[in-house]
Amino acid sequence: MKLIATVLLFVSLASASTTATRSNAFGAVIPTENRNVYMYGSVIGGTIFARGEREFTSLRVQPFHTPSLYDEDILLCGDRSNDFEGMAGPIVITYDRTAHEMVEGIGCYNLVEVNKVVPKGIK
Repeated sequence: MKLIATVLLFVSLASASTTATRSNAFGAVIPTENRNVYMYGSVIGGTIFARGEREFTSLRVQPFHTPSLYDEDILLCGDRSNDFEGMAGPIVITYDRTAHEMVEGIGCYNLVEVNKVVPKGIK
């Protein structure tokens, strides 16, 4: 009984957080987690569509080092087709981890940037 009471005492006195902010001289909040998602692979399909006044970009991506039958769908907010022009081959797609809007129950993400990957030995 004393053991249970001791454990309950420690639990009631303890305070913990899974996310903490770092303080600095400016008083600004600095996040401690990465807000981005990185997809490394090749775009194998894409569609631009609209719902009302809003446009969306739906991408099918073949991630590298995965079976060829496996692909992933990414829904981006807005018409982002210009960001993918001339981006054949391996690329890294960086987008926000948090969905900013829902489209028929599916979250759309803000694109941060698209980077072309040049494999080793190719200049």
